[in-house]
Amino acid sequence: MAEGTQPDADGTTSAGRALQSLEDRKQGQVATGWYQSNLSGDPGISELHATEVPLYVRIPDGYTGHYFFHADTVYLNAGTLPGNDLDIAYKYGKIAALGNAGLGSINETATGVALAAGYEFSGANNSWRADIGSTPVGFPITSVLGGIQYRHDFPSGSSLSLDVSRRPVTASLVSYAGGIDPVTGEKWGGVVRNGFTVRGAQDFGPGTIFTSIGFGLLTGTNVETNQEFKVRSGYDWSVFKRPDQIVSSGLTLNYWKYSKNEHNYTFGNGGYYSPQSYFSVSIPLDWTGRYKKLSWEIDGSVGMSFTNENESPFYPTRPGLQAQALAFMSANDLGSPFFGGGSGGGFSYTVEAAAEYRVTEHFVVGGRFRLDRSRDYAPNVGVLYLRYFFSPQKGPVPFPPRPVVPYSAY
Repeated sequence: MAEGTQPDADGTTSAGRALQSLEDRKQGQVATGWYQSNLSGDPGISELHATEVPLYVRIPDGYTGHYFFHADTVYLNAGTLPGNDLDIAYKYGKIAALGNAGLGSINETATGVALAAGYEFSGANNSWRADIGSTPVGFPITSVLGGIQYRHDFPSGSSLSLDVSRRPVTASLVSYAGGIDPVTGEKWGGVVRNGFTVRGAQDFGPGTIFTSIGFGLLTGTNVETNQEFKVRSGYDWSVFKRPDQIVSSGLTLNYWKYSKNEHNYTFGNGGYYSPQSYFSVSIPLDWTGRYKKLSWEIDGSVGMSFTNENESPFYPTRPGLQAQALAFMSANDLGSPFFGGGSGGGFSYTVEAAAEYRVTEHFVVGGRFRLDRSRDYAPNVGVLYLRYFFSPQKGPVPFPPRPVVPYSAY
């Protein structure tokens, strides 16, 4: 009752919303969706078309927590590697060292099911989540995953959270599923990030100041171990706020640093973006709201980035292959067995839109689409999802929309 008894613009009191949020903690649900992402690149090498069909089950445990389970089907398609075209194929596997004799067109695909289970607790001032699972079973390389998250909210309007986890690097087929060398059949890749992230936030004026610091050790099969350091900081500013609508903007700064450049797809490289320095500044704009049974979110950002990558060898884990590549590439006028480095970056922007509709008291449907555009990076991501609640939903629809999150994005 201390939350207030006067109805807001939506006809619901603050106390009513607080009571409804307590009831929502007891809501069991089953949810599924269709995620489709497309990233252009060299066929059979850096190109990636990914389809994920998550299946999420949530079972309440009183008012304070719930158990959850995942069984997510994942299909990756990197396109067709033209094995008989040496000018393209030499950038993949061991071809630059052993040649492409007898190779034809090779469809680079992987299919599997990611399994996971966990428990989530939500209290008055703190919350935590623990989970354990795996990369999709059926991929060339499968790894055990998991993590623990903890967050504490202070009366002063500040919060502190810690995430310790082991998560997949989903940047490419090589980094996520693992590659299979077309000449020898040996596997490499399947990279996972073992690390932690600390995040703090403090309400300040009409918005919130936030900072996160993360460190990761990236490991995989037959790839070099890499070290990652990331800092993200900024200010979220509530430009306009009403019970049913929020418009926010602000400023976001990012800094990344990796010890090694593994942004390539020859044997021993991880197949993920890992610059030796990356700095970006962006200005986001976000509008969320609801009307009757519909909720929505429209957001985007513009920014600038500055990057630098070191030169890296074709075969960092196999000196013998590196020596063979030097001889083979020289004989075939393919240049040096090193990927060139250098500085880069430039202007970038993102555009995203999402909507969710409560069809009945038990069913919710929704969708989200996002595109990123920057130099040499232009992925598109779309999702459609369906959520079924065991008990009828009576309160106002929540906003912003809450798409089903696949286990790969935890």
